Amino acid sequence: MTDAIQSQVTITLIDLLGSPIKSLKYQVKRHADIIAAGATNAKGEIQKITVSLGDELQIYVEKFENTEMTLIKTIKVTATNLAFKIKSSKVMLDMDLVKHEGDKGEYKRKTYIVKSGDTLDGICHKFGTTVRELATLNHIKDANSISIGQVIKLPLQQPKASGSASTGHAANKEGSVAGKEPQAPGKDGSAAGKQGHATEHKESAKPESSASGKDTKHEVSVIEFLKNLIMDRSADSGSPKADFQVCKDQSNCIKKGDKGPLIEEINIRLAGFGGALPTDEFTNLTESCVKQFQRDYMGSAETGRVCGNVLKALDEMIIRYPMAAHFSQMKCSCGACGGFGNGRIQGNAHEYPGIHRSLIWAFRAVEFYLKEKEAKLGYSIHNISSGYRCIDNNRIHARTSVNHMGRALDVQFVKHGETTRTGNAGIELIREKIFIKHLGAQMRWPHPNKISLESTADGATTWVHFDVREYQASYQADRFFVQSATNANGDSLVELAKKQGKVQLSICGGISKNNVKPEESTHDFNENDAREALRYIYDKYGKDTAEVVERMYRVETAHFKSKQYQKCGTPGMESHGAPPYYGWSGSYFNEAPIGLWAAFEGAGLSGAGGNAQITDKKKQFVMVSSVKVGMEYIAKYMAAYNGNYARWFSTDESKQELYKKTLNDVVPRIVNSFK
Repeated sequence: MTDAIQSQVTITLIDLLGSPIKSLKYQVKRHADIIAAGATNAKGEIQKITVSLGDELQIYVEKFENTEMTLIKTIKVTATNLAFKIKSSKVMLDMDLVKHEGDKGEYKRKTYIVKSGDTLDGICHKFGTTVRELATLNHIKDANSISIGQVIKLPLQQPKASGSASTGHAANKEGSVAGKEPQAPGKDGSAAGKQGHATEHKESAKPESSASGKDTKHEVSVIEFLKNLIMDRSADSGSPKADFQVCKDQSNCIKKGDKGPLIEEINIRLAGFGGALPTDEFTNLTESCVKQFQRDYMGSAETGRVCGNVLKALDEMIIRYPMAAHFSQMKCSCGACGGFGNGRIQGNAHEYPGIHRSLIWAFRAVEFYLKEKEAKLGYSIHNISSGYRCIDNNRIHARTSVNHMGRALDVQFVKHGETTRTGNAGIELIREKIFIKHLGAQMRWPHPNKISLESTADGATTWVHFDVREYQASYQADRFFVQSATNANGDSLVELAKKQGKVQLSICGGISKNNVKPEESTHDFNENDAREALRYIYDKYGKDTAEVVERMYRVETAHFKSKQYQKCGTPGMESHGAPPYYGWSGSYFNEAPIGLWAAFEGAGLSGAGGNAQITDKKKQFVMVSSVKVGMEYIAKYMAAYNGNYARWFSTDESKQELYKKTLNDVVPRIVNSFK
């Protein structure tokens, strides 16, 4: 018999907000035996332990309120070098304490009783806190779902020490996979994969720092924490790679010609990405809208087919763009109908039972485009000035328009830095650059089955009126109208897919070719390819960036001679996770990767701070269509991290210094030849 293969395991304990928990007592058990115990260090790390491959470990931590140890995670050792970040249901708060001055007082936590019309977001504004903090304190899983009479615990007011500066907060943008073990990203600390549930989305967050030079505390919701859990990893951590299944023929994807309730739900959610209609058929329009969503929201290849990642991204929009606060603004103000009419039909007036879901999802898309794609316009949503207006409301205000009985919204906007709502010129710009360009809306009502906009001549001078009045009758069925944010959101698409037996859909990446290539296949890249790509980087990003990119490539590819470079065109982008980006941030690729290539990995800098070299099996590396694609990824990555190219190698600052020193000794001959 041979000895079992040994594995070195590193475990870091982090709190609900993603910060390391120091001085937390822990125990690590294997079966009933305690194999490690102590307290975490300043980085939240327990002592490194060596166990056998295949062992199952139980991680216990001490409760804050007593000395009892509680099990927080069971992990299985699946590789010879593993590093885990494990969430403990704690929150570590660093704060300045004031000197006690006075007698003992009586403590009593403040509470708030939910009233009609309240939203969690509104309560937060009233008491100067955040949705994340209230949700955590009150164990609220759905921020859109609170009930009248519910008692909300309020956070304690924390005193500020004299002369201390308040700590800023920065929101994170990454994504992750809900309900799964953390999946390690690649060297860049990113993963393919964004308040509520965990999802998978696209890019790595930029590191933030406070004016004082201290690390800024990130204000993150549970979802953002989970995303950080996945994303905060670079080449040295050795986190376990997730197994993935490559889609070879797109047989699991939803495509043109398919029908069913899942497709109807997809179409509703794509109303703001080209004007998808609420049909249960996957039409040409659906395909076009899917491509727009993949391109604009996901930053992925425009396959026009719905894979698991598309479903997750659509689910993720619910969390990233919550509607509860906005939904309260949509209710009728008459005071008699309860908010959404009484179902009456009088002449042309039809009180539909709520707000059409396509309007709500289109509204989400407007918010997305203003924040992410058209931020240069400088506008954001101010409020919904008019939503539902019942027959009584019309009579009170002497109106004759019936669009607002569930089929229209009026939205006001504000320009950044201003306090008054946007005037006519800004509204015209928003109509053109957001609603017409991205939502596929039309001015006025010339064509059926399109979102329509009132013009300035119609009286919409300081707001955008958009409606679905020209939808055909079948698209205006009662089931499309809702009276709450929860119903507007709908069920999880991933869960709907599972209920319909499409279990494999969640692992489909929409790539149509055999992605794992043998060593001998594909065109070989050479130094000339690097020269052409570096010329492009030099012209677009400047000499300094081009020099760093060349040095990184030379170090990682043995001066453009490694097989990995010749076959893949990248500086060692080891794959993990699901297609199409195989664990790397889609936002940094100007073209989607074309597949994977497998080979044994060279030692490189593995022994000096990178991933430990694995010699008993081949590793899979991401392939791109050109060296330019790989090099531009590095250039964008550098820009995202304020020029800290060494983070590509490791998040450990000491190891970053090693990498910088290594690169500084390399001569960028190609860039030096450019004039």
